[in-house]
Amino acid sequence: MTSIGLNDSLARKIKERYGQPIIGVIGATMPSIDYDPEKGFEAGYILRDILNSINGALFTGGVEGVGIDAYAGIVAYCQENKSPINMPDDNFFVLVPEFEFFQGRKGMNPFPYQLPQGYRALGMLTSKHHVTIETAGYDMAERRKYLSEIGDVFVVLNGGYGTLDEATMALMKQKPVVSLYNTGGAARILYDVKNDTLNPDQKMNLLKSQVNVTELLNINNRDNIHLVPNSTDLYPFFKKLF
Repeated sequence: MTSIGLNDSLARKIKERYGQPIIGVIGATMPSIDYDPEKGFEAGYILRDILNSINGALFTGGVEGVGIDAYAGIVAYCQENKSPINMPDDNFFVLVPEFEFFQGRKGMNPFPYQLPQGYRALGMLTSKHHVTIETAGYDMAERRKYLSEIGDVFVVLNGGYGTLDEATMALMKQKPVVSLYNTGGAARILYDVKNDTLNPDQKMNLLKSQVNVTELLNINNRDNIHLVPNSTDLYPFFKKLF
């Protein structure tokens, strides 16, 4: 079985289950050496605080790395702001594919996607006592298409070519993409794209990448790429955006 096209009805149903806007936090499964997990934690904490004024939802792509760091910050916010009788909802979900693939003797074999245990452990600390899981797409490549459709705005922390692919698809749909460029990786590349400061080697690496990010070099209107140096700068950004 191979991946199929986007199911618009499924994307719409997922969006309808949550408040608006839906904010996607995207980043690396295995972040680069210049990434500090505390920055992912801080971004998650601050974004959950921002939701108090804009009544939206947060989500990640359900992989290791940056996503778990951000969810840890979200859960910490809920824990720190609970009362003796009530705890804020995490207003969070993960968007995962049906299958992940592993190399076998006769090629790549599909297995039902297993959410990293870190998400499940953190979910136990919320008012729901579990993490909410939404499934969309046959594989990771197809899940990326749903991710860009379901989210209304995306926050990029670090990241590799997969993150750039997600950011590019969002930009092609005229959706805001916020680069926390001091986290390095894809976030820093978006900084250079915005400022037209990519060096020749960076451009060549983008052109050679196996995911579909070459469109990033051809985006004429870069107004939807927003640059913020630190997580605290998300407060004025979202206040202005919404």
